[in-house]
Amino acid sequence: MALSKRQEGRLRAMNQRLYPGKLRVLKSGSIQLDYRREGKVIRKVLGEESALEEAYERALLLRREADSMPLITERKMSLADFYRQWSLAHYPELELKTVDSYQYNWSKLPDWVKELDLGAITKKKAEEAVNEVTTNGARKNTGIFLALLLNAAVQAGIIVKNPYKPSYKKQKKVVPVFTPDQIEALCKAVTDSARPAVALAVYSGLRKGEVMALTAGDIDLESRLIYIRKRRIKIYGEEGVDEVLDGTKTGAPRVVPLPMDAIQFIEPAIKGKKKSEPLYKVWRQDLYHRLKTACTRLDLPRVGMHDLRHICASRLMMTGGPALAQAILGHQDISTTVDTYGHLTPAYLASQMELAFLKQETIDKARLLSTELSESDDEQVRELARLTEQLCDYLKVRKETGLNGAGAH
Repeated sequence: MALSKRQEGRLRAMNQRLYPGKLRVLKSGSIQLDYRREGKVIRKVLGEESALEEAYERALLLRREADSMPLITERKMSLADFYRQWSLAHYPELELKTVDSYQYNWSKLPDWVKELDLGAITKKKAEEAVNEVTTNGARKNTGIFLALLLNAAVQAGIIVKNPYKPSYKKQKKVVPVFTPDQIEALCKAVTDSARPAVALAVYSGLRKGEVMALTAGDIDLESRLIYIRKRRIKIYGEEGVDEVLDGTKTGAPRVVPLPMDAIQFIEPAIKGKKKSEPLYKVWRQDLYHRLKTACTRLDLPRVGMHDLRHICASRLMMTGGPALAQAILGHQDISTTVDTYGHLTPAYLASQMELAFLKQETIDKARLLSTELSESDDEQVRELARLTEQLCDYLKVRKETGLNGAGAH
């Protein structure tokens, strides 16, 4: 379809402003920008005939990017105006907790950057705005959110390129890995009301929101299984939210085993309760302080509820490998399990090094020694021989199958 006389006149006016660039209509009906200057070449299809004005706006932005010239697009919009439009379109589709986080990050941005036209936000101005945020954690999250908004503006065709891409390298959290004895002592040291939540987090790797959403019927002590069907979210503030939602964080419900040692800490909490009765009627914000007190009493490093999930994952990884830990924790991507939750202790790494270089000759010598000791008159020596024989069998299987604990397949 040919351009009307009015459109042709408008196109000529556009090209005068775009010079030495030029918009032209292809035979296919698409509008293309051709621009060459000082070795810089742009040739890009920007839209169809029916979207001539939008193509022109994008062409202006492309010229500005190429020449670093302060050309002004006719489609101005401040960051604040764009945020209002974007939030109205996207917030209804997002989790309440995500919306709360985004709103908090937006509130941390200084007002002066919110009033800037999107096209006027440079990398330097974005960095200055983010650096005004006082705390490190809030600064990082606010920067990520600002980049998210600018990316959305690119997708909406308001700006051509996102000038601000924060390069945050996610650092692995340092979490102490407790021994089974320390885990048991910790569960005993916390208060009675906090004990079931602590046990479920450290023995089965449940998230706090999953623990808070459990009912008595979700915990089958006879089969030692936990049915995780829902999650609970808590948002504080004037418009606070305490709500139980269907599904887990990753969407699908899952079934998690409960170790035998954990039953003693959970059974008293559900005994006599109806299946529909919640394990916790109210959200327990005090669990961190309960854990802190217990850790101080036991002279253990301080940990929070989510740290207990890390401890569970690490112990699973050191005994059954990352695939087991991924299945229990419900991660969609195994790299999350390994990169974020895999805290392997020095003692474990040392033992795996020894196993990696253990000679078959050494195992054979130990087996021969166990045979000789099994004929001893001392009952304790015979027991030692029996255990040594079992250990030799175990090491043989490990070497023959190529298993190595953290890398079991």
